[in-house]
Amino acid sequence: MRSLVVVLLISIFPLSSSAAPIGSSDLEMKLHTPVSEYVLSANTLLEALSNIAAQFNLRMGVEWIGDVQHRRTIQLSFKDVTPEQIIGEVLRSYAGYQYSVQGEMLHVWPQAFLAGNQTFLDQPLKSFEVRDEYVMGANLRLMELLRNQTRSLLPQDIPTCEGS
Repeated sequence: MRSLVVVLLISIFPLSSSAAPIGSSDLEMKLHTPVSEYVLSANTLLEALSNIAAQFNLRMGVEWIGDVQHRRTIQLSFKDVTPEQIIGEVLRSYAGYQYSVQGEMLHVWPQAFLAGNQTFLDQPLKSFEVRDEYVMGANLRLMELLRNQTRSLLPQDIPTCEGS
């Protein structure tokens, strides 16, 4: 089974400035702002999160597993909720993801990659050099290096990136 892992940083900056109460960040205010009605329709988890980030002007970083399970359509409608509740419901719909707020950034990641609070993205490389090489070739070498180095971090039921 092939799987693609994508790290996406969605950064949408506020169009207007407003005074935030002391002790409350702009992101926290946005996440807790009441929404009377919201309809979400997306083809993937990534698309759903991107739509939410754009609609509510949120800065969001996403680590996404691009397998079949996370490419299914989602259609939800909400009344009298907050953007944070919408995100929570979307993540429950796709299962296996969690989020946290750190500063002015909301982070979403798959729980399956957590092993000792590290993901394969956190693993240092001893060395990786690219000179006079096509990007695709360098990418394949990097994927192979990461696959070999991080096999012990990935649970057995999570497919690794496979190239052909």
